[in-house]
Amino acid sequence: MHSTLLPERTYDNIAEQYTVHYIVKPGNAKKHVVMRDEDLSYIYHWLNRMLADCASKQNIEPDIFEMVTRFNNKLPKSTLETTKNSLMSYIGGLLSNRYRNPSQDFTQGQLQFIEFCFDAIYFAYGENGEFDEKDLGYDIKTGVANEPPQRITFVEV
Repeated sequence: MHSTLLPERTYDNIAEQYTVHYIVKPGNAKKHVVMRDEDLSYIYHWLNRMLADCASKQNIEPDIFEMVTRFNNKLPKSTLETTKNSLMSYIGGLLSNRYRNPSQDFTQGQLQFIEFCFDAIYFAYGENGEFDEKDLGYDIKTGVANEPPQRITFVEV
């Protein structure tokens, strides 16, 4: 199935989250998944933004940097080491995998952890989060504020 045949993501106003649809690649032992290009772009955009904004504030807001570098039991251990992951190391690993091999897709097993990362991103940019409207930014041509990130849930088609 080509990714454009997948349903477009939908937004649930009550849960305040996107539903992103995917399929598991047939015959793939690692259960890599296929999703729409615009969903991948959205996911990678917010993973990158979270790392960039946390790194840029590490000296002026050290609590943010400490929060994202703390080991987290809700994330899997690193496959390269036997250490636990922090939010930053897990997101960094996802991005690093993508940059090393742009055609590599997420695996089905990673999706629950990406959902966890997006919960953290959603709350970091939310009303009482660490980042404010200034951090979120705006379109310099129109002056319109950028849309905040939303939580994500994945559904297999």
